[in-house]
Amino acid sequence: MDESPEKALKRLYDLCPNLKSIRLLHLKRDGVFLNREAINFEALQGLQLENFHYRHPSITALDLLTSFRDLKSLRVEHYRTDFEDPSSYQNKLQHLYFSPDVGYGSNWRRFLVEANLGLKSFEWDLTNYQGGFHEFAHTTPRLESITLTSNANCDLNPRPEIFCQQLVQLKQLKHVQLQFCGAVRTFPLLLDNCSKLRTISIVDKTAGLEEMDLLYDRVAAYATLHPKRRITLRRNSLIAARKLKDKPANLYLVMYIVA
Repeated sequence: MDESPEKALKRLYDLCPNLKSIRLLHLKRDGVFLNREAINFEALQGLQLENFHYRHPSITALDLLTSFRDLKSLRVEHYRTDFEDPSSYQNKLQHLYFSPDVGYGSNWRRFLVEANLGLKSFEWDLTNYQGGFHEFAHTTPRLESITLTSNANCDLNPRPEIFCQQLVQLKQLKHVQLQFCGAVRTFPLLLDNCSKLRTISIVDKTAGLEEMDLLYDRVAAYATLHPKRRITLRRNSLIAARKLKDKPANLYLVMYIVA
């Protein structure tokens, strides 16, 4: 049966009226990607989806945000994120994920600025990072959780200080996960400037044991300053047993296993 994408989605929603999440990786007909004009997004308006994960070269983030007004989480896995007028969109979006392709040849920064998202959670795979993070704090002042990861060779990684300059401005930050070469160097300033941290996750393959031990000391001191708050430290190296004797009771340790 040759069925349009919007009819297929609506039929799925009729079968599963409580559906809240969809993963849409490709829309093809006869092996060819459907273009944007072939998808009637107006027909999809009213579906009560909250989570949308998509990878399609013709669909833009604004298409989805306009069609699904209840979206709380959006995973973007394609470089095309161009928009007509993001400033006109009122939304409930709280979580945004960008794949490695996003940020390379795209204007996602305009989206973050003009859509006024009010994001609370943001994830970005920096493997193909090409710059542009210098405006981030201005566009996401209410952010509570951020994850920045990269599996690229260390020579291709961004300079950690670029991210540090932005992260320290996020005063509502509670959960931080950094996984790239040199990430450990961003945490001292984070601990000094972000007073609401609860979860600190660090994977830095270039960091030596001494650097990681210094990070532990700083986090332990931070936990001591906030005795009524549970602080979790996740890291990819062991901690010397002698240091654990004086571990604050509210500091919880988790070991990352990294291939």
